[in-house]
This record gives sequence, C-alpha cells and structure tokens, in this order.
Amino acid sequence: MKKQLLLPLFVALLVALPACKKNDEPKADLLGFWNVMERTRITTTTGASPVTSKTTYSEGQFTLDFKANGDLVVNGNATDPEPWKRISETRIEIDGLEYDIRQLTASQLVLFSTQPVSGSVREETFVCER
Repeated sequence: MKKQLLLPLFVALLVALPACKKNDEPKADLLGFWNVMERTRITTTTGASPVTSKTTYSEGQFTLDFKANGDLVVNGNATDPEPWKRISETRIEIDGLEYDIRQLTASQLVLFSTQPVSGSVREETFVCER
C-alpha cells in the first residue's frame, strides 16, 4: 500500500520541480559608473504654466559613479564627492535630496525627484546608461 502511494507522489514531484524555474537574471546594481544621457526638468509655479527643459548629453559628458563607501563621484571629480545612500529598493538620497529609482537594469538607470525651489516645485528625471 505504501508503495502505491509513494509512486504517484514521486511522479507528481518530478512534474512539479521543473515548473519551479529559477530566476537566472542577475539583480541590477546601482553601484558603479553611469553616463547621464538625458535630464528633464519641469518647474511649476502657482498661477503659471509649467516650464520644461530637456538636456541631452553625449557619453562621458555627465557621469555618476556610485561608490560602495557612500561617495558619489560626479564627472570624475573624486576630490569633492557627494554623499549618497540607499533608503529602500526604490529610493536613494544624494546630498540630502531624495530620488525615486524609476528603472534599474544592468544597462539603464532612471532617477526622479520632486523638490520645492523658491515658491515653485521642480521635477527632475535623469536617464542614465552604462
């Protein structure tokens, strides 16, 4: 009787295990060197239309290098790094300003922030590539 119960259980296990596919895609890492390819800034002032500016950069023109020790080297200026830290999986803080991580893959990073600036609100989006 026990053999009759074990055989169907063993077959079911053999069928179920291949269905549990392991996620082979490595988790993207924020650390390292990024080229900022585009920055979009939208400034909204009460009673006025939003003002949008978009700047595109060539590779190497505007760079971010996130170090494991909490330093962010901007444009290769290692003598004056900015402090950064990971707040959560989807938020970081750079020099006291918080940014949402909108996208993070092995080759692309999109950061977004909303900050009050002199009676206005500024939204900035940075699109970065490796």
